[in-house]
Amino acid sequence: MHDASGEHVPDPEAVADGAAPALEEPAEQHDQEQQPTSTPGVAPAVEQGRELPSIPDGERGDAWCVPTPNLASKRPNFTQQPRQMAFLDTTTGVLVHRDQTVRLDLGAASVSEILTAVYATVPESVERIYITAGDPWHRDADRYPFLRDAVAAWLNAPVPGWSVESSRGKDRLAGHLVHPRNPVGRWQRGDQHTEIRSVGSGSTRTAPTPPWCGTRSCCCGSSCVTTGRM
Repeated sequence: MHDASGEHVPDPEAVADGAAPALEEPAEQHDQEQQPTSTPGVAPAVEQGRELPSIPDGERGDAWCVPTPNLASKRPNFTQQPRQMAFLDTTTGVLVHRDQTVRLDLGAASVSEILTAVYATVPESVERIYITAGDPWHRDADRYPFLRDAVAAWLNAPVPGWSVESSRGKDRLAGHLVHPRNPVGRWQRGDQHTEIRSVGSGSTRTAPTPPWCGTRSCCCGSSCVTTGRM
């Protein structure tokens, strides 16, 4: 196609036909869009619950319910030995043993000071010292996060001449009972054995009424010493 000056002019239709084609989407992207999403698999069937064991019916089951003849518990073949006791108020220092009442200087009321002061007054045959008031094992409670820790430190403090109780028979326990409020400490010195107990410990239920005490119930608290004959 030529214009008036004789120059060649490209054909518009040819230009339109020769235009660059539109950019197509990348094949990879197209494949990703066309790829169908996978459907989750079907959950496996839930396994049936197993049957728990049980007593069978009939004679086989009745055999489980038949009592055993001549079955009975046996009494222990030893006798609990009586033990002499003393009662100590660590707040006032008042010690009561049988019909004797004295006032002791306990210092800081450590285990060592209590044993030294008590056995300077009572015979070595006394094997239990009941603490009726004062709770000396709580003296340093503010130094520990728990009362049990304070009690353990008090029980395990050095006691010159004494060692922690070891086993010595069926009716005698060994070692300390570290209870936050009702502990039991056990020590020995040669053939001599002793315990320092809280009146709240379980064994005090069998403790006899002290001779200076008007009622048995007062032994459950500190009033048993403070209301006695002083």
